[in-house]
Amino acid sequence: QPTPGFEVYEPREIIIHQGDRADFVFNMSSGVAEVLVDGLTVGKIGEGEIFGAMAALTHADRSATVRAKTICSVAKVPKDQFADLIKSNPATIHSLLIDMANSIVNLNEQLVGLSGKQ
Repeated sequence: QPTPGFEVYEPREIIIHQGDRADFVFNMSSGVAEVLVDGLTVGKIGEGEIFGAMAALTHADRSATVRAKTICSVAKVPKDQFADLIKSNPATIHSLLIDMANSIVNLNEQLVGLSGKQ
C-alpha cells in the first residue's frame, strides 16, 4: 500500500476547512493545532492524535476547521486506506477511541462552562 503523504503547516495555516468533503484522515506527527467551529475555538490537537476521522467514517462534510498553532507535521491517509487500517489494526482503533473520548470530555467541559455564565 502507498505510504501516506506528509504535509507541513505553518502557524495559522488551515489543515482542514469546515464544510469540505472528507477525503483524508490525519495524524499529527508533531505540533499543535486548534479546532474551530464557526470561527470559535472548541479544542486542540496535539502530537500523536488522529483527527478528521469522524467525517471520513460517516461520509459527512467536515464539521470543524483545524488550524495550525505551531509548525505542524501531519500524515495524510486517504479515507479508504484508513478504513482498511482500522479493520486490521486494533491499536489504531484504540487510539481513535481515546481521541474521540477526549473530544467529548472537552466539549462537555465547555458546555458546563457556558451554562454557568448564563
